[in-house]
Amino acid sequence: MACVKVCPKCGGENVKTDPTNQKAAAGFSTHSYLCMDCGFSGSFFPEIEKTGKV
Repeated sequence: MACVKVCPKCGGENVKTDPTNQKAAAGFSTHSYLCMDCGFSGSFFPEIEKTGKV
């Protein structure tokens, strides 16, 4: 089953890699994510199994 990242703040599944992450732009291998639903940004977004339920 496929996994998706979820926002730890709002529980939203619309999570993208944060384009404003300056460390990644400088060549470091840290990942930062951005919730497109609430705007929360951070390096830890847990993954859950996508159930397919609506």
